[in-house]
Amino acid sequence: MEGAGQTGIVEEVTPGYVRLCEYDGTVHFVPTVEIDTVTNRRYGRVYAVLDVAVETDADFGATFEVIRKAAGELQADPEFAGRIVGPGKIAGFERRDDDAMLIRPRIPVAADSQVPVRRAWLARLKAGMDLAGIPNPTQRLRLPRAPHRARIRPHFAARRRRPHEARVRRSA
Repeated sequence: MEGAGQTGIVEEVTPGYVRLCEYDGTVHFVPTVEIDTVTNRRYGRVYAVLDVAVETDADFGATFEVIRKAAGELQADPEFAGRIVGPGKIAGFERRDDDAMLIRPRIPVAADSQVPVRRAWLARLKAGMDLAGIPNPTQRLRLPRAPHRARIRPHFAARRRRPHEARVRRSA
């Protein structure tokens, strides 16, 4: 459940508070008066969703094929056959960053199966992309361009005089 800015598994509901437990064991006591919207990730159909980043000059047809193949292998695996409730789908390109395109595929899964299916899918996808030679995007440090040299004044020209360095005029 997600509500009042906290996320976790509901352990207890009372008239005064809801007790949520996160994956790492952190417990939140959320006052019921602070809960205005509740998001339940176990109600109805849920999806294992991936964000796959590939370089902008990658072969997207090959990348889509690797994603589909990894999803098919996962569906054929007896360990995950009961957890996956439908065929996978690639929504397409989610967004473009400076050095990468983000592809968002998903597989419908049974409640409480998002995390294990997602982890297994990521492992198969990584192996498939390595085998196909599809490179992962790399973060590049972008430095701002230096200003044109003609606009830069030397340090001594920009220096202001301090009061005790005032010019003294000599009278003739």
